[in-house]
Amino acid sequence: MGPADIGNNARDIYVFTDPYYEEKHLCEASITDPQYIPFLVQKLLVEYGKPQKIESVVCVDEETIDRVLNGEQAV
Repeated sequence: MGPADIGNNARDIYVFTDPYYEEKHLCEASITDPQYIPFLVQKLLVEYGKPQKIESVVCVDEETIDRVLNGEQAV
């Protein structure tokens, strides 16, 4: 996917869709792996064109993302 504005919170979120994980624990293991962090940083650099501060990384399903983007659920 890519950058998304989450409305009045004045924060951007970035949705990584590659790689895709069938199970949340696999995603969580990946994002906490020190060898994987440079991939996250590089992807954001490509998308935004400059370094961005990463406040947090969470693993959520597509339905949760839809609810957040529709303002039905807080981040």
